[in-house]
Order: sequence, then structure tokens, then C-alpha cells
Amino acid sequence: SPSTGSGTVVMRSKSAKILTSADGSFTSRALFPFEAERRVEFYKLTLAAQSQEDAVAHAAGTIENLTVVVGDVEIEVNGSVYSLHADDSIIFQADVPHIYRNPGHVMAIMYLVMSYVETV
Repeated sequence: SPSTGSGTVVMRSKSAKILTSADGSFTSRALFPFEAERRVEFYKLTLAAQSQEDAVAHAAGTIENLTVVVGDVEIEVNGSVYSLHADDSIIFQADVPHIYRNPGHVMAIMYLVMSYVETV
């Protein structure tokens, strides 16, 4: 078990669960343990050069805060396109369909914090 019993959890890269799109161009790695319900989730995303990932709408009130680490990324939300470069960040309402697009020639690497409205 990754837990030390002190509330500290180490998640080794080599044992990470990575979700990959059907064509292999997009990956999502959870950077948090799945055991507990949580209102915030943290992910590492990769997106191959010249590819895009269409994301479905998340639950009402869901917010994504995304930072590009490597490469160039376009985020399309409600028909508006936002161009991001390395070290740029965006925060947007993710309860509508949205698209991650990599117009560049290198794999893009992003970190994503997703926050959900607290459910009663």
C-alpha cells in the first residue's frame, strides 16, 4: 500500500495508472489516490503533436485549471479558442464540451486541477 499511515501518500511514476485515448494521442495520469471522495483532482496530461482530444461536459459547476508545461495547446470552450504556450495557464467552466488541441510539432505536457462543486 502506498499509504504510510501518517496521511502521506507517495505515488510512484512506475506504478501509475495512465488512461490513454483509443488512438494513443492523449494520456491522462491521476496524481492523486483514488480511495477517497474528493472535490479536487490533479492530473498530468499529454497530447501528441498535431492531435486533439474532445472532452465531454463534466458535472455542472466543474472547473478546470490547466497549465501547459511543454509545447503549445489550444483549448476550445463554447466555440472560443484560447492559445496557450509553455507556462501559460487557463481556468474555465468545464461543464460544457471542450477540446484540447495541439497545433505544434512536439508532444504537449499539461497539468490539470479539476474542482467539483461540493455535493450535499
